[in-house]
Amino acid sequence: MDSEEWVARQRRYWDSLSTAYDRMYDSAWSARENGLVAGRLAPLLPPGTACHVLELGCGTGLGYDLLARHTTAGIRYTGIDVSPGMLAAFARKHRAGEVTLVNAPVEEVPADRFADVDLVMALFTSASYVRLPLEALLRKILGWMRPKGGRLYLSFLNRTSLRLAPAWGFRPEIQYSSRRTRGAAAPALRYSRADLLRAARAHGLAARIVSLGPLTGMLEMPLAWSLNRLLADFTPGTHTIEMIA
Repeated sequence: MDSEEWVARQRRYWDSLSTAYDRMYDSAWSARENGLVAGRLAPLLPPGTACHVLELGCGTGLGYDLLARHTTAGIRYTGIDVSPGMLAAFARKHRAGEVTLVNAPVEEVPADRFADVDLVMALFTSASYVRLPLEALLRKILGWMRPKGGRLYLSFLNRTSLRLAPAWGFRPEIQYSSRRTRGAAAPALRYSRADLLRAARAHGLAARIVSLGPLTGMLEMPLAWSLNRLLADFTPGTHTIEMIA
């Protein structure tokens, strides 16, 4: 699949979900996942300071909402997404001028478009929909970040996911459908813990690798959350895998 087709399929898939996306993830389990991610994000932004946050695959604005509710930093926010529909849903929820939204594939955003960003984030597997080799993606992101003190939080689909193994084995590239949808799919790249650590070391990053827990997408019952949270700092077999550096 060439880059043009990849981008077209991403745009078509996420546009098709844009009006229903927030409702799809309006559940007690998703709320707990959001709290887990918020707790990891908050320490990455110094309290009470002015910070520029860049989100890749920002969707309908959940990442911005989590930061606004769970940090005291003065956030200047830029969100990038390939889907006009997702960005329209984001814009409807926020005042004009509150955020900056860019409709473009991450792959096509120029290397010199941003500088001195305090936090680059791609939440809930958004980094898996960027068609760049992992080391090239990190190189691009590091070029946008503040050289000293910049942080990143990148979430990917896990190549060793037990949930996806019956259909896809451990293939690095798959066709992925969000867990509450059927039919249409988007191309996605998957990585293992070893892949993320190898790429981080190549760029001199000390990375922490975690997940959203082994039961996400498999056994999303309230009584199972405590066990899921207990195991969320580990990655074998999990649906997602997150790099924090």
